[in-house]
Amino acid sequence: SVSDDGTIESRVVVVDEECIDCDSSVGSSAGDSGSSDQNSQSTNNPSEGLEEGTQSGGGTTSNYALELASSVRIMIQMGDNFDHGVDCSLGDWGLCYTKTLMIDYLSETEYLNNEFKIYFSSIHRVLAVDHPDFVHEHITGDLTLIKPADTFQGFKPMTRVNVPLVLEYWSVQETDNMPRWFVVDDRDGSTAVIPNTDTEEIHNFVVPYTSTLKTASDNSIPMTAASRFTLNLKTVKEVDASTRIIPTPYKTTMNGAQSFNINGILLGNVQ
Repeated sequence: SVSDDGTIESRVVVVDEECIDCDSSVGSSAGDSGSSDQNSQSTNNPSEGLEEGTQSGGGTTSNYALELASSVRIMIQMGDNFDHGVDCSLGDWGLCYTKTLMIDYLSETEYLNNEFKIYFSSIHRVLAVDHPDFVHEHITGDLTLIKPADTFQGFKPMTRVNVPLVLEYWSVQETDNMPRWFVVDDRDGSTAVIPNTDTEEIHNFVVPYTSTLKTASDNSIPMTAASRFTLNLKTVKEVDASTRIIPTPYKTTMNGAQSFNINGILLGNVQ
């Protein structure tokens, strides 16, 4: 405010402290004061107006995805690459294979919600989900999801649900199955990784393969660390190293120590 002699006076009001001369004017009209009171009241409760399930600061008080993810275990069991009697007409070259997605629900409480999706990475296109309670959807690239169908009645306590899948081409390696499956719940937009798939240990979520044949006439022999070592021994004991030198020497002389001397390359004789 300005005094009669033109001096600028100022006043500081401390909130929540006793006001000595609150009745005097500080250059504000009564209407402005009322507006200020309303603004003060509207900010006294920072949580007011937030949706249920949230708190100030953007955090959430609920995580529906974690509730389900922590209660399930995913296991994948390879089926057959051939002679499975499945219609493969949707697959490239008419090729497909089968496997079973096993969902173990480990909670002792029945789960009835159907607003969740389970996302996973699949290097082979999912052609069909052969279960009335689940459907699948391709998202982008290798990202696919399965979600409850309208017939889904929930997960019963301590039960396993087997979901047959049909995929394109064939699978001969356990590492064809990608880890870190995760749940998304539409109720609060939350996400959570299914714990037993959050690993690099493939057998935590994949049942060991019993066959690596792509077709009935496939004669391929699966390689192991031991068989590769045995095969590589031939390069040391059975293969003439002189024939593997690049560029090939014009002349080599071998001595008893199985070493050789390179005399050079005679470019003049090159045809």
